[in-house]
Amino acid sequence: MKINLCLLSILLLAITITNFSCNVASANGINSKMAVTDTAIINLSRQASVKILVYDTNNKLMEEGTGFFLNDNMTIVTCFHVIGSYKVTKTATGVNVSWVSSKSIKCVTYNNDTIGLTWVLTRKNENDVNFLEHDFAVLKLDKKSIHPIRWLNLSKDSKIYAGEEIYFSGYPLNLPLLSNNGTVSGIGEDNIFLQAPSNNGNSGGALLDSKGNVIGIIDFKALQLSMDFEKYMYAIEHADGEVGFYQGGLELSGNQFNYKLIRTLNDNLNTGIGGAKNVTYFKEYLR
Repeated sequence: MKINLCLLSILLLAITITNFSCNVASANGINSKMAVTDTAIINLSRQASVKILVYDTNNKLMEEGTGFFLNDNMTIVTCFHVIGSYKVTKTATGVNVSWVSSKSIKCVTYNNDTIGLTWVLTRKNENDVNFLEHDFAVLKLDKKSIHPIRWLNLSKDSKIYAGEEIYFSGYPLNLPLLSNNGTVSGIGEDNIFLQAPSNNGNSGGALLDSKGNVIGIIDFKALQLSMDFEKYMYAIEHADGEVGFYQGGLELSGNQFNYKLIRTLNDNLNTGIGGAKNVTYFKEYLR
């Protein structure tokens, strides 16, 4: 009996050491042998997230957003609208795409390393705009971080269900890194709608499923409300206005005042609904 107890103790010790070794060896993702908890997924989401900083030709900060490490410690994914813009014009032979690039793009990692980024997405051809319809961009770090990096993996399951638990982190409204969880409330052709709020600055963050894998990219522009506001802002920018207003000691034309008002609403109004782009269309660009 003593021998059997001794053998049992040795066996239990061996199992404990094996499990510990497996857990330590898993530096990225969530170990399938570990219990997947909300806390573990949120921690992974936070540590894999980066703050995207976009500067104009005068080195003035003009856009902020969120991105995340994917597949390795050098690849960053975000929304294209965070880092640039484009103009499509029709020609006799098809379409012509003009790219508007910023002077520089940087990211700030979870460990506060600030590193330059280069847009590296390889298009199928010079006029390929399909990836723009799905609003994603792939970038590479200009150098490796001096700190360990956790990265995410794409979900191998292409099916997404209403009611499914989701998680995401990001930098909304110039705030520190914030995390959220909720459920999938609806599914469109390319969009995933969330019972969890997303704001300006959340765009480009990874939407994770209950296993900690990426099923979408948070995209504030997926919400119709934001799209409507942007239409108003565009119309005001291209209109004439002579009526004057005073705001904070500054004299503004009527259109300038309206633009600032709608921009503020667009940035801060929250319906409690979040939006994301499905990564199904994104996978073919990761070759």
